[in-house]
Amino acid sequence: MDINSFNFIAPFYDRLAKVVFGDNLEKASVIFLDKIQENHNVLILGGGTGKLISSLPKANTIHYLEKSEKMINGAKQRHSENELTFINIDFLAYEPSHKYDVIVCPFFLTAFLMIL
Repeated sequence: MDINSFNFIAPFYDRLAKVVFGDNLEKASVIFLDKIQENHNVLILGGGTGKLISSLPKANTIHYLEKSEKMINGAKQRHSENELTFINIDFLAYEPSHKYDVIVCPFFLTAFLMIL
């Protein structure tokens, strides 16, 4: 089992995050999203279950990179005005085909602390 895939926690991740952090995690995840412009190409790294998707403003392209297939399945159920491209791959193996104007890392970098 790959502990860093987050598949094991996907079914209850949002509830657990709410118990531990209240609304603070969700508020922090969306705080700067209003800075995204329509002509921007956006990469979301480790978007989890996609709670931030409904807060995304209109953008040119949005690539949603997530290692956990179960997290992506949850994210696909979220409503968005944007067309999102979901990419199920480990960030370390990802070779971008686009240049991005904005990279959103909603607590993605903290996962690296788990490996240290």
